[in-house]
Amino acid sequence: MHDHTDRRNRRIETLFKEEIARILSARKDPDIGFVTVTRVEIKKDRRKIFCYVRFLSNEERGFSALKEAKGSIKTEIARSISLRFMPDIEFRIDEEGYLN
Repeated sequence: MHDHTDRRNRRIETLFKEEIARILSARKDPDIGFVTVTRVEIKKDRRKIFCYVRFLSNEERGFSALKEAKGSIKTEIARSISLRFMPDIEFRIDEEGYLN
């Protein structure tokens, strides 16, 4: 059972990473600028997603705009990913430089 839960969580993480990257790319928001979604981690209870990002330039302005857009991003994700419960999204700057 634990193995099944881990596999499902990895699948959810992949779906969210791809969907958030697609949404941000389609938006072309000048305040957010060019942002890369480096990885996504889901808490075991699936109530929260941590989305790690890197900015090409103006990290402070981009991160602030990204946090402001969180609600609309979550709404767009809910339209394309069917889950019983839509987790909260917390954006974090990827200080470690992962590029998965």
